[in-house]
Amino acid sequence: MTSDTGFSRQPRNPDGITEIFAGWSRAKHEDAFTAEQRDEAKKALVSGKIIMGTEDLTLYAVWAQDRNNSGVPDFSETSYKIIYDGNAQENGTVKGLPVDEGLHLAGDTVSLGSARPTHSGLNGKEVVFLGWTLSRVDGIFDHEAAPTSADEGMARDGAASHAYVNSVELVDADVTVYAAWGYQEHVWGDWAVETPSTCVQQGTEKRTCTTCDAVERRPLDVLPHEWEANFTVDKPVTCVEDGLKSNHCKHCGATRYATPIPSVGHVFGGWKADAAGHWRECTVCNVKAAAGAHEFREVMADDGRRHEVCSVCGYDREKQAILPATDGASAANGRGGSSWFQTLIHLPQTGDPQGWWVVVLLVATALGAGISVVAFGRMRRLARGRHAK
Repeated sequence: MTSDTGFSRQPRNPDGITEIFAGWSRAKHEDAFTAEQRDEAKKALVSGKIIMGTEDLTLYAVWAQDRNNSGVPDFSETSYKIIYDGNAQENGTVKGLPVDEGLHLAGDTVSLGSARPTHSGLNGKEVVFLGWTLSRVDGIFDHEAAPTSADEGMARDGAASHAYVNSVELVDADVTVYAAWGYQEHVWGDWAVETPSTCVQQGTEKRTCTTCDAVERRPLDVLPHEWEANFTVDKPVTCVEDGLKSNHCKHCGATRYATPIPSVGHVFGGWKADAAGHWRECTVCNVKAAAGAHEFREVMADDGRRHEVCSVCGYDREKQAILPATDGASAANGRGGSSWFQTLIHLPQTGDPQGWWVVVLLVATALGAGISVVAFGRMRRLARGRHAK
């Protein structure tokens, strides 16, 4: 294979990182290999001499990223790590240290992890994380004495030995950063409502330390219910079932003074009828009651004709309607016509022995009255004749 390596191409990655020729491969690879693809790149590259067979052989150029412009493929360079040292004080315990999972090359500037480790309390005080330094700092600072600038003397790479750092530049070795710790002596601001209380749930208020991000919270008392001025019907009353009313809170579902609303029973209206029968309906819930077949009787109507009228509801079969109460006798009793005699006996139908007994009784009474009158007159005449003698 040719030893010429002076091939070049325009970067095809979205970050515009320089891409350089890395060797030859029997398979075609469109994208340039990255530092993280070290194993894949080694498998793709053809090394040494190739013994040709009887057919042509096509080799494809392999490209690699060179993000630090060293002229060496990134996957061939030595990689470095950032080591996070908890720097525990006075045999305390540190938890939650960040872990560097990146692959860094010489010349890379790497931002430190955002995770904030924690330290066990010491001497009855809370210990808090202050920041990362490039050299170990023994002891625990007060907030006022904590390192904040690069004025305490220069260390490697131009950074102050006790200054906090947020990023580091890797040169030719791994870099260790150390946690710095301080006693937490909060300077609290004023309490402010965070979540307002309601009549069913406690709220919270909080205050924030003016020198750090610490927050302290405490619960607020539940508010009293604010009751409506009037009762609310929770369950409407029906003809057969009691209802319920209560006093409601204006802001939640709470109730008090639950009070039954007594049922008053059905309120039935007048008779209703059709050709098949009669019934009565409740004016509140429309339930039907007293339904039954008509009991027709023949009556003499105001038009001088005999009509069949129900003796229960007053339904006239011919008129197909219930007669009004003013139409002769009471329509509810099925009696029509203007004769008091007809009203009394309602002209019995054939086969109605009770009606005929009434007729016989009335006739007998009339005959008895007539005989009594005649006898009384005869007795008076006899008495006058005796007196005259």
